[in-house]
Amino acid sequence: MTDKKTTGRLLAAKLGPPFLVSAVLAGLLFYGGEAFRVIGSQALASTGSVLGKVLSAAAIFSAAVLAQRVVRYVVLEGLVGSALGEPVPRLLPQITGLVIYVIAGGAVAGLVFNQDLTALWAASGVAGVVFGMALREMILDVFSGLAINLDRPIRIGDRIQVQVRPGVPPLTGRVLEISWRATRLYTEDDNLAIVPNSLIAGSAIINMSLPEPVLEFPMTVTLDAGVDPERAMRILTAAAREASAGFAKPDAPPAYVRLRSVTPAGAEYGVFIFPAPEVRYRARSVTLTAVLRHLALAGIEPAWPKLERREPAHGAGAEQGNERVVGLLAAHPLFREFDPAALERLAMSAGRMATTPGEVLGQAGEVAANFFVVLEGLIQEQPGGKLRGPGAVLGAEEMLGSAGRRHTLIATTEAVALSFDQLAVGDMLAGDDHLASRLAGRVAAAATGLDDEARADLAADVLGALRRMYGLRSSHI
Repeated sequence: MTDKKTTGRLLAAKLGPPFLVSAVLAGLLFYGGEAFRVIGSQALASTGSVLGKVLSAAAIFSAAVLAQRVVRYVVLEGLVGSALGEPVPRLLPQITGLVIYVIAGGAVAGLVFNQDLTALWAASGVAGVVFGMALREMILDVFSGLAINLDRPIRIGDRIQVQVRPGVPPLTGRVLEISWRATRLYTEDDNLAIVPNSLIAGSAIINMSLPEPVLEFPMTVTLDAGVDPERAMRILTAAAREASAGFAKPDAPPAYVRLRSVTPAGAEYGVFIFPAPEVRYRARSVTLTAVLRHLALAGIEPAWPKLERREPAHGAGAEQGNERVVGLLAAHPLFREFDPAALERLAMSAGRMATTPGEVLGQAGEVAANFFVVLEGLIQEQPGGKLRGPGAVLGAEEMLGSAGRRHTLIATTEAVALSFDQLAVGDMLAGDDHLASRLAGRVAAAATGLDDEARADLAADVLGALRRMYGLRSSHI
């Protein structure tokens, strides 16, 4: 309350004296008779003239505001933006707005205040020369911005690389805005770079978003020249396409591999992926990780300098041996901690198969008469589209549980797989009822959506089927 009183006193102190003076003068004029009438009529005439000019100027500027908004929202952002399929740079609405308001100012000066526009434009020309000399760099940036918007070498959202200074590393980033004076880039190290338009217009620009929104990104993998090229390209293609599923856009071309050259170090293979420019380095890391994993599962190592004497890794340049297959089987939950001799028997009974892209290994719903271990390449499970690469065991639970296949298995790339049928399982069991009981328990444990009682019933059913099929006798009798 005290603050309000204080404020009121201050306001009264500021407004009181001029109010009293105005009241006294108005009273004197009123009682002055003829003087009051003369001054009043002149005041009314002057007020009407001023009011007319104010209204005329307001009408012109309101029309200018309407025209500026029609040009900006209807023409530029509506028609032009829809035709381009992207936002219009801010510089174009700003330039058109400036032109419209300059024309409106000239109309007010000429039509409302009856000024000679010729003299006004001449005076402004002289002033423009002076200001042009003083603001040369800024004017150059403005016209460079206009040239960029008209020629359109870059667009909002494009990822570009600009060599702004000789001898300085190029600047790479995503275009955020093209304003009057500068272009704003969001750089790869999460900074905002503000580059004058004149530097952008005078530099060599690499637009990584054109002509396509994805980038063909090459990598080189060197393998020993003794590795079969067809096998090497099959493994590398599978690795690159498996990795691409994590970063490639749906309409991106598939990754591919080419033998580029043969050097004293080995055979150089080009691995080509198609990431978006902003994720190309992460995509490279993911792809090379997948390449090393696929090569390791195939028993192949990248080439090493030939002056260094080393024994090649087991399986390098040769097809998989039983030891590798036993390792892949032992990593699966169904066969974990099984006797290596039993898994060796299973591996020796496998049938080897090579597939072409699009070949179907098994249909969903059919009785699973065999299961597969992927050695090289990619197999896709449908429905779902999940890619299964080297080391994957497909369909073992369905075959051993006498159930229909849950997925259709389709080769995405050239692939090599091992097929295990009922005879191979019989060779693994070799009349061992205890091993059959463990296998039945693992099959029941892998089933989903069952309670403990249902799992026990399923284990008993699987064990009974194994005993009948292979003539096993219960070890409890």
